[in-house]
Amino acid sequence: MRMKLDEVVDVRVKPLIEGAVHKYIGMHLSQLEQDVSDRLKKPLFDYPVDTSRTFRQARQLFRKAFLSALLERHLGNVSEVAACAGIKRETIHRLIKQLDIAVTDMRKHPAPIYQQEDMVRSAIQKTVQVYKPSLNQDKYDNFYTQIEHLSKEIAKELPEEWDLAQAETEWEKRFLRKAVKEHGGNVSKTARAIGLRYETLHRKLKALEVG
Repeated sequence: MRMKLDEVVDVRVKPLIEGAVHKYIGMHLSQLEQDVSDRLKKPLFDYPVDTSRTFRQARQLFRKAFLSALLERHLGNVSEVAACAGIKRETIHRLIKQLDIAVTDMRKHPAPIYQQEDMVRSAIQKTVQVYKPSLNQDKYDNFYTQIEHLSKEIAKELPEEWDLAQAETEWEKRFLRKAVKEHGGNVSKTARAIGLRYETLHRKLKALEVG
């Protein structure tokens, strides 16, 4: 059975981060190591959050982009996409039709769903920069020069893809967090703006732990 992303990060990736931090900075920085690990546990599908649309409209666009990317990566092979997305082939076919996804030319123009190594590198860089003021400059620079190599090692360990439910959950968190912030934390105003009932939005915020 394929390991979940959280398990891969804890079992295979975190030791790589800990080893690199200790080797190049000269000490264990448990919070930095944990912050990098937590960032990597999030699905790496980088999709813009557009709160000018209703929640349901934006979610449909996300699903279309996500499945289109998977189909491109797998050259239109629905069976492979279904296995990766964690849903039935029949559901993939239904979504292709429902979301108006064109698959006819995907074998001629394959495209990767993402450059995973680049996103790993970005996650490490963004996290480490937060700790820059508290680190010795030479040690910080020494570690920073190793991020390229560390990113390659980590990318080898991470799952190449994740399922639709996981990616959609992360997208919902980002969408709702941004929408609530735009409306000053007022759940009622947010619900009206994104086309959800107050009770539905309140339930989602609680389930997704969006503050």
